[in-house]
Amino acid sequence: MTTETLKGYRFVTDDLESQHGDTQWEIGKWQKCEGEVSLCRNGFHGSQKPIDSLSYVFGTRWFECEAKGDILKDTDKFCASGMRLVREIPKKVLQQFAIDCAWRVLHIFEEKYPDDKRPRQAIEAARAYLQNPCEENRAAADAARAAADAADAAAYAARAADAAAYAARAADAARAADAAERKWQNKHLLNLIKKECDDN
Repeated sequence: MTTETLKGYRFVTDDLESQHGDTQWEIGKWQKCEGEVSLCRNGFHGSQKPIDSLSYVFGTRWFECEAKGDILKDTDKFCASGMRLVREIPKKVLQQFAIDCAWRVLHIFEEKYPDDKRPRQAIEAARAYLQNPCEENRAAADAARAAADAADAAAYAARAADAAAYAARAADAARAADAAERKWQNKHLLNLIKKECDDN
């Protein structure tokens, strides 16, 4: 157990509540937990790496947070006696991240199915809608995504970890590739967060 101050990432509900509804968050306000902190049992949870926090999605709003007091660390999460939400990360970050992960593994699909352009079209349509969310682009993205359902592992990574695992298996690089991909994902996600948050 440590008593340092940690920066982290966590999800909350639309109403700024915790997973079990026992904490009502206010941005910038410190919350304090009573009793001894215990991973998955008592305390405020977060992840030091943004990529790790994607394994603990229980709400639609994603925040940078700070933790202090008694802190227990695990491999991909931590538990603290004190925490506050610092700033919200726009949903656009995760949307861009999913597109980028899908694009990164697209070549694997196309090497095996060179005549099937549905995943590429779906990714390009999603990118166009993200850059210009007009009705025309939304309809095009919906149509392209529906056409790409048969290849959705390459076109739309529902979770970043799934995209990394798919790339590793398809390339037959096992643990080394998976670790390298996860490292790239975390770095890329940090860059997207910095760019989007600092620009706004």
